[in-house]
Amino acid sequence: MIYCIGDSFTYGDELKDPTKSAWPIILGNLLNKTAVNLGKNGSGNTRIVKRTIDAAFCDDAELIIVAWTGPHRVEFFNEGPCDIWPGKEVWTNIKDQITIAKAMTNATNDKFDLYLYRKWLRDVILTQNLLQNLDKTYLMAVAWHSWGPIPGSEDLWNKINWNNFLGHPSVSKNPDYETFNYWIVGSPIGKTRHPLELGHQKIAEKFYEHIRNLSWFS
Repeated sequence: MIYCIGDSFTYGDELKDPTKSAWPIILGNLLNKTAVNLGKNGSGNTRIVKRTIDAAFCDDAELIIVAWTGPHRVEFFNEGPCDIWPGKEVWTNIKDQITIAKAMTNATNDKFDLYLYRKWLRDVILTQNLLQNLDKTYLMAVAWHSWGPIPGSEDLWNKINWNNFLGHPSVSKNPDYETFNYWIVGSPIGKTRHPLELGHQKIAEKFYEHIRNLSWFS
C-alpha cells in the first residue's frame, strides 16, 4: 500500500475525477500497487504531519510519500462547523488571520517568515525521524513553495536527511530546488493554478522513475 499525503496538488483540485487521475492513483497504477490519496485541499503542514503519523503506524504501508505545502499555511482550531481550518495563508488581506499571526509571535513580517520556515524544517526533521525509526520506506517533495537554505535556518537545514527528498539538488542532480511546479512546466494548469491531468501524469512519472531507479519494488 502506498500512502500519499499533501495539499490540493496531491488531492487533485481542478481534475475532472481525482479518484482516477490524481498523481497518487497514477503512481499506484504504474507500480501495480494500491495507493491511498490522503491529500486535502487547503492543507497546512500541521495536517500533513498528522496524516503522515497515521500512515506511519499502518502495517500495510510499503511506501509513504509526503508532499509538503507552504510554511505560511497555519492551522487554526475553530469550534464551529469546520472544526479545524486545515491551513490558511496568514500573509493575505484577511484581517483576522493577520491579527492572529502577529499575535502568535509579536514579530515583524520577516522574522515571522523565518519563524514559520524554521517550523517547517522541524516538521521535516521530526517526520523523517519517525519514519526512519519505524523502518518505513518514504519519499518527500515540495508541492509548490520556494525552498532552499535561507539565512537563519542553517542549523536545522543541516540536520535533515536529503537522500529521500526528491527535488533536492543532491538527489535530482539539478542546481534548482525543484517542486511539482518545476516538473509540470509546459503542462496545462487550471484557473486556480493547479496541475491538470497531464501535470499529474508528469508528477507520477517523476516519482515512478526515482522509485524504479532505486529498485524499491520488483
